[in-house]
Amino acid sequence: EGSGLVEQPQRCRYSQNGTVYVEAPVPSGLTFNAQAWRQDVPGRGGFIDAPTEERIISAGFVRDMLIVLFEFSTWRLRYTSNEAIPFVWERVNSQFGAESTYSVIGFDSGILTVGRTGIVISDTNQVRRIDERIPDQVFQITNINNAQRRVQGIRDFQRQVAYWTFPQGDDTRFPNRTLVYNYLENCWTIYRQQFTAFGQFRRDDTLTWGTALNTWGEEDSLWASGDLASGFPVVVAGTRLGEVVFFDRRVTTDFDGPFNFSYLTKKFNPFFAQAMQCKAIYMYLLLAGTSTGQFSIEHYIDESTTVPIATYTVTTSTSGQEKVWRRVQLSACQAQYHQFKFLFSTEQFEDTDISSQDVEIFQILLEVAPAGRLNYGES
Repeated sequence: EGSGLVEQPQRCRYSQNGTVYVEAPVPSGLTFNAQAWRQDVPGRGGFIDAPTEERIISAGFVRDMLIVLFEFSTWRLRYTSNEAIPFVWERVNSQFGAESTYSVIGFDSGILTVGRTGIVISDTNQVRRIDERIPDQVFQITNINNAQRRVQGIRDFQRQVAYWTFPQGDDTRFPNRTLVYNYLENCWTIYRQQFTAFGQFRRDDTLTWGTALNTWGEEDSLWASGDLASGFPVVVAGTRLGEVVFFDRRVTTDFDGPFNFSYLTKKFNPFFAQAMQCKAIYMYLLLAGTSTGQFSIEHYIDESTTVPIATYTVTTSTSGQEKVWRRVQLSACQAQYHQFKFLFSTEQFEDTDISSQDVEIFQILLEVAPAGRLNYGES
C-alpha cells in the first residue's frame, strides 16, 4: 500500500514504436530510449484497458496476433498502425477463458489452454473446446488454495503430444497428475506422475558406439537419427524433491516388471438422444496375452463409479493363436448410462517370464439394446 502502485488487471501498456529499452545494456543492433514508456509525453508510451471486469490470466501469439485470455472470455489485441490509438481490444469469445497462467501451449492453428469450463484452443477468430471426449476432466482440477496456478503445459514435438501437470484431490501443495493429449489421434490419458514443472533441454552428447549401453538388438533408435545427436530437444520435468526427469527413450529407470493399473471408459448410451435407456448385453474383446493371465472388468451404471453392479473376469490365453475374440456376457441391466473399468494387476499374471506377461486389447465392441423411454416430471 505504501508503494503507491495500483493493480490494473485489465490493462495493456505499450511503449513507443521503435524500442522498449530504457537503458543500456541492450541486445546487439538495438538502441534504448529513456522516454520510451512515458505516457505523459505524446508519441511515447501509453495504455489501453479492456472493457471488462475480468482479470488477464494468460496470453499467446497466433501468427502476428496476440490472443489474451481472461477468466471467462478471450480477446485479441490488434495493432492499428495509428499512433494515437495503436492497439484496440476485440472480443473473440464471451464464454471460454483461462484458469491457469502457465497452461498455454502454442500450436500453428492456435493456443491451447486450460480454462474453467474446458480445455480450449483459441485462434484469431474463435475459441472451441477440444476435450469433448473427456468433458468432465477439467472439473477435477483442484481450485482450493490457488491450486490452479500449479497447472503447467508443454508440447512434445517428437512424440506429438501435449502434457499438462495438475493437482487433483485434497493434497494441493504439489501437482499429482499428468494429463496427456495426443493431438494427432485426438485421444487422452492421465498418468499418476507428480511433476511440478515442464521444460526443454538440449543434450550435449551424441550417442556413439563407445558410449552405447545397449546392444545392437536392444537399441530401438535408428542409427544416426536426430534424437541420438547432441542438441536434440527433449522434454524434462521437475519433481517436488528437486529432481529433473528426462522424457528420453535413451535414458530409462523404469522397472521392467508388471504393475497395477486400470482405465475407465466413457459413458455409453447410443439411444440417449431419443430419451431412451439401454441394456448392455455383450462385450466382445479382441485380445492377446499370457496363457494363465487374466484381468477384470467392473460394470457401472448411471452416475456411480464407486460401486459396480457386476465384475467380470476375462482370461488372456490365446491357445496358441496370435489373438482371439472373447465374449463377455453382461448383466443386461437397464440404465441411463453404462461404464466399464478395466483392472490389471500383477497377481493376475502367473507366468514367471516377465516378457510374456503383457496383455494387449486390440478392439472392443459393445452390444446394447434400447429399453424403455425415460420419464421426466409427473406423469
